[in-house]
Amino acid sequence: MKKAYTIYEFIISFLIFLFMAILLFKTLIDIGPQNTEIFTRNSACLNSEKLLSYITTRQGEYNPLNKLGFAYGIRLLNYSKWEEMRSFEYIDIKQNCNIDYPFKINYLVKEIPFGNYRDNEPLNYPNESVTSANLIRNLTNMKIYVGSENNSAHFYLILKTHNDSSSISKNINPCITPNGELESEDSVSVENGKVIIKFNISAGDLDCVNLTFNESGGYIYIDYIDFSDKNGEDLNSIYLSDEFKLNDEFGSMSSDIQGSCKKETYVIMNYQGQEFVSKMGVSSW
Repeated sequence: MKKAYTIYEFIISFLIFLFMAILLFKTLIDIGPQNTEIFTRNSACLNSEKLLSYITTRQGEYNPLNKLGFAYGIRLLNYSKWEEMRSFEYIDIKQNCNIDYPFKINYLVKEIPFGNYRDNEPLNYPNESVTSANLIRNLTNMKIYVGSENNSAHFYLILKTHNDSSSISKNINPCITPNGELESEDSVSVENGKVIIKFNISAGDLDCVNLTFNESGGYIYIDYIDFSDKNGEDLNSIYLSDEFKLNDEFGSMSSDIQGSCKKETYVIMNYQGQEFVSKMGVSSW
């Protein structure tokens, strides 16, 4: 009888041991991917920070990234240098600069000088070409055209000034083309010192608004902007007039990469002597 108890005890002990071993193995399996993901993200963040520091501080070496033309100690970016850099292929920049990880560089203008500027009307309005938006300054007025020849898109923009909403008025029908009126799903409102613009663009559509800011100078601030196609992909085609891009990116074609990390800083974008405070970001994964 005692021997039978010994066998039962052995079986029970073995089953407990087996259960604990399985539990431990499963825990290790669960922790492994988490540690890998943390390590991957940490590496991506280090790469992003390193590249952002590289392009904002290093000078004197001939490589495509130095074509950005940052000045010593001043994060001043010449727009013509950005365009020159974009003339290079992504793979060439990686090789020339010895960058062994994927990356993407982008910027977004956050402050627009205002009050003493006149911009040219675009040569082609957005409904006559690819999906785009054009901001046109005319002293204390700003016209905003958004449209597309063949595609659908969503445009959401919030602008603000130093003053309250009484300093802003709007005219919602300034377009020179017959199909320039806003549709029922479009809206323009002035709330708490902010202009909130929401346009839903369809093929052949041209939406526009004419804003009057009752102040003689200063800056117009881009508080928020979302310009995306029907699939939710960002559109880097927002222009001041039709020459200066207010947002752009360069680098890998990949997007929404798991484990990606983005580092950002503010720079001053110089375009034809005008200075635009902009946010620059570098992503890696």
